[in-house]
Amino acid sequence: MAVEIDIDNASCRFSVEGIEYHKPLSEVRITTDAQARMSVLESGAARLLISEDEAQRLVAAGAADERRNLIEDE
Repeated sequence: MAVEIDIDNASCRFSVEGIEYHKPLSEVRITTDAQARMSVLESGAARLLISEDEAQRLVAAGAADERRNLIEDE
């Protein structure tokens, strides 16, 4: 399931391991998983790898952007 963003209610909906979450964007952080080299949606105990496009949309909608840039391997 992709992340669904509800702009009108400032919330998002997503699923992790079969459990569906509906969270206010104020409780959502976008971080970086260095090993997977992907963005991560984090909210409470829920953690979901997401595409960069989804990360950008969530941040634009109001999620906290706590991503960090990774240096390319030489």
